[in-house]
Amino acid sequence: SIHSTNMRNWDKSFQLPNYAMHSIPDKKVIEKAEQGEDEQKRWVEFNKTHFSRTYPESASRNYNPLLPWAMGCHFVSMNFIRNKFMLLNDGRFRENGGQGYVLKPEYLCNKNTKESDSTEDVVSDNVGGASLDNIHPRQLSIRILSGFCLPKSAEKKSSATINPFVRVTLYDGSP
Repeated sequence: SIHSTNMRNWDKSFQLPNYAMHSIPDKKVIEKAEQGEDEQKRWVEFNKTHFSRTYPESASRNYNPLLPWAMGCHFVSMNFIRNKFMLLNDGRFRENGGQGYVLKPEYLCNKNTKESDSTEDVVSDNVGGASLDNIHPRQLSIRILSGFCLPKSAEKKSSATINPFVRVTLYDGSP
């Protein structure tokens, strides 16, 4: 069985048995990520052999689950509140047909695999003073298949053709 334990420091955490799990509130997740690349790497290494769970501190809001996923957290708890983060969570788990789990990438599982070993196409970014490696840059093409309930301009005739604006939002796991 999994036992919950408090997170004090990484040296003590790595000595815990692998069935020990850290429960970390969402604000602490952001604080740890903002401490820099070394802290992020230690958390990823911890999650390769141990469990961690993140959760929203308040029952009335959700948080962005991408950062804990990027750190390799096994359990990212969410409140059932319909907002963009819950929709993001729903979309993530549709990836494998809604089975309730998504396998982590190899570099987040295998203790001998580093993120940079996954591919040779590494693009470096600087976000908030922290250097991040984008391992799998992708080019996306999006085709809108249909639309409905599109509002017409009050200035145009009801039979006039409209030119709708489409907004697409992409999320990443940057702190």
